[in-house]
Amino acid sequence: LMKMSEKRADLIALASLGNCLCSQDSDALNKKILSANPKVRALMKESRLLLQREDYVLSLYYVTTGKMTKALIDEARSIALNGLDDKRQIRFVPWDGRHCLRRFQDFQLNGPPTVDEVVLLSSGNSILHEKDKTTGIDAYVLSVKASDIGKIVQKHGPCLFSRNIRGYKGDKGEINRAIRKTCAEDPGHFWYRNNGVTIIGDEAKVMGCPGDDENKLIVKYPQIINGQQTARVIASIEERISPDAKILVRVVCVDRDNGCGDAYAEVVQNIVKSTNSQNPISPIDLMSNDAEQIRIERELRNNPRWRYAY
Repeated sequence: LMKMSEKRADLIALASLGNCLCSQDSDALNKKILSANPKVRALMKESRLLLQREDYVLSLYYVTTGKMTKALIDEARSIALNGLDDKRQIRFVPWDGRHCLRRFQDFQLNGPPTVDEVVLLSSGNSILHEKDKTTGIDAYVLSVKASDIGKIVQKHGPCLFSRNIRGYKGDKGEINRAIRKTCAEDPGHFWYRNNGVTIIGDEAKVMGCPGDDENKLIVKYPQIINGQQTARVIASIEERISPDAKILVRVVCVDRDNGCGDAYAEVVQNIVKSTNSQNPISPIDLMSNDAEQIRIERELRNNPRWRYAY
């Protein structure tokens, strides 16, 4: 694993083929597949027509148990995107030996396939970043539009919740109905009334957009480990959510290369367990700070014959 380096010509060939499939120049593809099997040529031409006519995204996966340098990956990705008007039409996704090992570990831990990455757009001015020098764990905190979280959940579905220890309760629970009501009827206060979402991933990178500094966070191999009810309720009403509705997002990144195998799994499991553990709150606790109850307690203090209890 990771002993042999991939040949440059092989990566470039895949990237070039993908570029021809998405290009407006049909001659480029015809030249590329001139010596191919007739059935392959027919399928390639059909694929190109679909990419030109429909709103498809072409994903080019190069999978190997060997290794690829960043420079080679960048070169291949650049060739794949060369000359395209819409850069979002094609994705070049390299899987080296390390990536394959991560996928296998995820399969052992979760079962369902995991998500490669998600992009979180900060609705605030900046993204808070904290790195623990002892453990190497990175943590990020940012505000995100609730509708953006909804779109991410709609796109990736249950794969985002493979590590989550709770199931989705739908509209059956009182809490979920309250989340839906607040998001729809009082979006300006949703951020203050909701605990937000916690995401765990392998790594994250802060990137800025034109005119703004540090307002985009790209998270690799994300899993929503806390806040599933919130995220899935939002996804169910995403089209009706006001842009005023925002949500707090915490991102915790554990580098499995520094703690692979059982050690990595234990760290992740402890974070999942801790973020989903809290002391139960009874109805009495919720009323303990009620203004009327505080007034009654103060009045009774003035009379030694009475004692306030709850």
